[in-house]
Amino acid sequence: MKSICKNLCLLSVLLLNPLASAADDYEVVSPNGNISALLHFEEGRMSYSVKKGDKMLVERSPLGLTTNQADFSAGGLEYVSHNVAALDETYTLTTGKRRECRNNFSQLTFTVRHVKAAWNLSVLFRLYDDGFAFRYVLPKKGSLNRIQITDEASRIKVKGFNYCLGCRFNHPDDYYHPNIPYESNYGRYAWTDLQGHGHDARLNAPALVRAGLDYLLITEAANVGTYSTALLRAESAEGEFSFAYSGDTKDMNTDKVHSLTVDLPMKTPWRMAVVGELSDVFESVMAENLNAPNALKDTTWIRPGWVSWDWGGVEGGSYGPSRVQCDREYIDLAVEMGWPYVLVDGGWRHEHMPEIMSYANAKGVDVLLWQTADLSDSQQFSYSNMAKTLDEWKAWGVKGVKIDFMDRSDQWMVNFYERTVKEAAKHQIFVNFHGAYKPAGLEYMYPNLLSYEGGELRGSRAGEDFAMVGEHAYSEALAVVLHEQTDIAQCVTLAQSCGAEDAYFAGAFVFHVGHGLCQVVGFLLGNLV
Repeated sequence: MKSICKNLCLLSVLLLNPLASAADDYEVVSPNGNISALLHFEEGRMSYSVKKGDKMLVERSPLGLTTNQADFSAGGLEYVSHNVAALDETYTLTTGKRRECRNNFSQLTFTVRHVKAAWNLSVLFRLYDDGFAFRYVLPKKGSLNRIQITDEASRIKVKGFNYCLGCRFNHPDDYYHPNIPYESNYGRYAWTDLQGHGHDARLNAPALVRAGLDYLLITEAANVGTYSTALLRAESAEGEFSFAYSGDTKDMNTDKVHSLTVDLPMKTPWRMAVVGELSDVFESVMAENLNAPNALKDTTWIRPGWVSWDWGGVEGGSYGPSRVQCDREYIDLAVEMGWPYVLVDGGWRHEHMPEIMSYANAKGVDVLLWQTADLSDSQQFSYSNMAKTLDEWKAWGVKGVKIDFMDRSDQWMVNFYERTVKEAAKHQIFVNFHGAYKPAGLEYMYPNLLSYEGGELRGSRAGEDFAMVGEHAYSEALAVVLHEQTDIAQCVTLAQSCGAEDAYFAGAFVFHVGHGLCQVVGFLLGNLV
């Protein structure tokens, strides 16, 4: 956690100048001088630009939020203060690509006041040696406790755009279903390919952009509990990305303005871009640095391991003569392979569990349970019954849960994710989100969240187009896995030969899983081809 092994060096210079001119630039430079940014304040509006060395990386791009109380993007702002600070610390992670991390950055805090509304807004603009990030901070305003965020002006105008590795959202040319919006294909696109042309111009974040000799991984961080996730939108000007909210309810399939109701004071998630060569992007811990520290005092009960999974294999999705007998075979497989866990997937019933748990305990294998999130309020594991359900599962001896069919990323679901992992941590149960949106910081605050599904490899199940599995996996690994921990749904070949066995096996190692937890399609050794 970030309070451990901390070596803090803090430099802060506060500059108060209420008489600042109508057009001013405020500079912040990364610790090694590699990246610099200017925050521009002109005619009551904010914008920024970023350079890497002498090369313009991001052209002047607007900043600002619009709320139901004040518009901080349309002018009418006055300068209040700016503060430049530096921090250099080390900390230990309990999950992620690296255990020991260094958080070394320079940060500009720029505060303006909306003259008419008499309300301040601050922009935190942070530079690392391998990228930049910014977020907005709104304080309380008198007795006002809640507001609506109705729009965000933030753009990232990439200079010299070449192409993008991305996942187009709700696009008819891609494998897409409105209920599983994060299982479409990652592909390589020119800017004209990203334009809607009468369709949706949004992309799932993250997106990996090539600009000249550099890559930019554009996404968000520290999106925990109170906000919706953001999609990226390809605007009309080449290389210009905006951030599109997915909304406060499941209404994200239409590209429209979505408002969010938030409590004050509030901080938005970080908008971020990792910058550099592909190796720099791969090795970066910038996303980890931007996220909240570990909220759990004890993490010794969180034990990673390989999993025998009863979905697929010789059954091809069925359960043979009986469900209990099927799970006994996968428990035996876990014993044979030396794996600590078996995942009892969809279709289990309460009457199955005593025999399954008894057999697994006798064999020394711990049990993980599948659970759908698509529930009414009266059902088991719903919001109102979650704690009671976890009490029961804990009494059974269940060690982890795989939550499936969230299939959305609106504000309600972001809150559901946090409540789930927080409640599971109270019961010392770890969590894997399946049918999930991208990682965005919750896994560092609650390290019992081991991983998110990194997307179904299209063609990973019998009867689909296996020829494109490897290409999709490669693109998805470059984009999604660079960011934070993910797993992959299928990473060992099914019973039948599909011509993509190497892609499945590689997936088990390429995809970044936070604690090393990998769902392995249950298979008998004789199934391997």
